[in-house]
Amino acid sequence: MNWPFGQICNAGCCTPNHSLQPTRLPRVNPLRMLLPGGYARTGSSPHQVRGAGEAVRRRDVRHRIDPGSKATAVVSEMPTLATKRLLLRPFEMEDLPDVHRLLDIELRPPNLGSEKMDTLEERAEWLKWTVLSYSQLAKLHQPPYGDRAVVLRSAALLIGACGFVPCLNRFEQLPSLAPARASDGESGYTTEFGLFYAISPAHQRQGYATEAAQALVDYAFQHLVLKRILATTEYDNAASLGVMRKLGMKIDRNPHSQPAWLQAVGILENEYHAA
Repeated sequence: MNWPFGQICNAGCCTPNHSLQPTRLPRVNPLRMLLPGGYARTGSSPHQVRGAGEAVRRRDVRHRIDPGSKATAVVSEMPTLATKRLLLRPFEMEDLPDVHRLLDIELRPPNLGSEKMDTLEERAEWLKWTVLSYSQLAKLHQPPYGDRAVVLRSAALLIGACGFVPCLNRFEQLPSLAPARASDGESGYTTEFGLFYAISPAHQRQGYATEAAQALVDYAFQHLVLKRILATTEYDNAASLGVMRKLGMKIDRNPHSQPAWLQAVGILENEYHAA
């Protein structure tokens, strides 16, 4: 995982670099998300950023669990998710050159909420830990936290990273999450389930961040039966805020400017649980 607690959503803007190399793709049914229980979805989400003359397609995003279904969360190793244009799959050790290029060269550390790793050896240690975490978290019956590779299906190209984040911060500073009875002192830390995504600058403004994030949200609400999911960014990160809005998130502004990564928070409730 390439993030600290709290820095969970940032569609960064860096100098484009077109040097990402193709990454091997697993075989996949192009018409389905690879999820258990017959869960499938096709199609893509709206473009990430509205550009001049660019038609932005919107769809009614509804997250509701039928009360009669007695839905039960199944915490297991998350499978590969397939959308119309992308695969969201676990990282592999063979991805090391691409991961190093993406996270340590193309994307600036502020866009990831972490320190850049200067050497390939440092990134290899992180990647090994990330790969091992998939099965280890599942064995502990924990949510599938951690980074996943965002792969462009048409070119078998690794273009980004995304995933779920455990976040610890002063979320009760936010009007939407403030307790009913205000405390006399400073608000304490609480935990939330967060969403993370980062797309290579060469592939931004094409809707990939929204498409990847939507697949993660669908999985979290329908498979993990999550009550809500959050994403955070700075006040002035228009691209990231745009993704949040396209996901249907309510944007809450922190009245306190610090910490910087908690300035703006997107909150998306699972409709059934919010009812």
